[in-house]
Amino acid sequence: MRKIKIRAAGEGRKLKDLVAELLTLGLASDTSPRQAGYFKMDREIGISVFVSPPDAPVHRMSIEEFLRLEQESLITDHRSLCTSS
Repeated sequence: MRKIKIRAAGEGRKLKDLVAELLTLGLASDTSPRQAGYFKMDREIGISVFVSPPDAPVHRMSIEEFLRLEQESLITDHRSLCTSS
């Protein structure tokens, strides 16, 4: 909510108008959260897991490709944290 207030102030708009616009855009979106993937609690292992849709690219990747993508993502995240000071 704070980010929305900051954005409304930065754009010189009323909070209620920006919230109405964002809700309209979200409702008009043809992608539901279930289609985009979602988190669920795996009670067997006791942690939250991300469930991706069956047609997600990750399902066509080899273990090596997935691990390389994960490493690239971690390196990018680490670099952005180091340079954001």
